[in-house]
Amino acid sequence: MKRLREANPGLRNLTYAAQAYDAAVITVLAAAVAGTDAPAAVAKQIDDVTRAGERCTSFAACMTLVEHGKSIAYDGPSGPLRLTDHGEPNSATYVINEIQADGTLKPLRSERVSS
Repeated sequence: MKRLREANPGLRNLTYAAQAYDAAVITVLAAAVAGTDAPAAVAKQIDDVTRAGERCTSFAACMTLVEHGKSIAYDGPSGPLRLTDHGEPNSATYVINEIQADGTLKPLRSERVSS
């Protein structure tokens, strides 16, 4: 989030920013593992880059592992994303927010659930 605020100090709403970032990184990592940007080949790698190997928490660290032929389990800013065989998360964090008078969100609590 710090990098987003540095890039655009006027940003007010970062809802789902971590999830959007992780989606992009997972897609690029899957393409790197697949060795192509062909959609079907990338899709086949999406689940595995979140659960199949060595845990890594940054794009650079994950790419280093991929370049060395290792399987990876990417954990990004939104947390661990161990996708199932159907491409669905097996855990999630729910945040309960309160909408303020100025339209901003005030986080009240969060809860992590797993299947």
